[in-house]
Amino acid sequence: MHAEKGRHQTLEETIDFLASTRTQPASDRRSYWNATISRHCGVFGMEFPESPFEGTFDAREVAGLKFARIRQSSNHLFRTQDMIAGCEVDAHFLICQIAGHCRLTQMDRTLELKSGDV
Repeated sequence: MHAEKGRHQTLEETIDFLASTRTQPASDRRSYWNATISRHCGVFGMEFPESPFEGTFDAREVAGLKFARIRQSSNHLFRTQDMIAGCEVDAHFLICQIAGHCRLTQMDRTLELKSGDV
C-alpha cells in the first residue's frame, strides 16, 4: 500500500505481508513456516523445537528496501551450498538479533547471535 503524495506512511500502511503460524493447526505449522520463509527469503533449513512451534513474519518495503521482522521459536537456521545455488535472486541479509539467541549456518560457517548482535 502506498501513501498519497505529501502524506507520511504510518506503520500500518507499510506492511506488505504478515503471516503467523497461529493461524495454522499445530501439525501444519512447520511446513507453513518453511513455505513462508522460502517465499520471501529463499530456501532455509530449520531445526524445530520439540514443543509447539510458533512464528510471525511481517515484511515491509521502505524507500525501495525490503525488510522483514521474523519472530520464531526455531533457533537454528541453515543454508547449504545447494540451497544458495538454487535461489533465483541474489539477496543480502542483515540480521539484527533483537531478543533471544540464534545459530546460523551457511555453507561451512556458523554464527551464534545473542540479543543485540548484528
